Amino acid sequence: KQEECIVLAPCAADEALPSDPSLPADLFTACLTTPISVALRDFAKRHPDSTGGALARDLVEAGVPGRLGDRKTPLGELN
Repeated sequence: KQEECIVLAPCAADEALPSDPSLPADLFTACLTTPISVALRDFAKRHPDSTGGALARDLVEAGVPGRLGDRKTPLGELN
């Protein structure tokens, strides 16, 4: 399905890139540097009912709690 894809592609100099205020302006770089945050934003955007409004934008921007070296934390478990 087209709704389930994010397409990263170039455009010509005279073309404008589509934008969405709920996603980062440079989506490609954001996918590389903060993939979990982008995935959470995308999930909240595509499935607003499943989050029950609990997945607020500021929570997503704050990131996953924990430390990379500590596997007892959510961020460490993802590492």
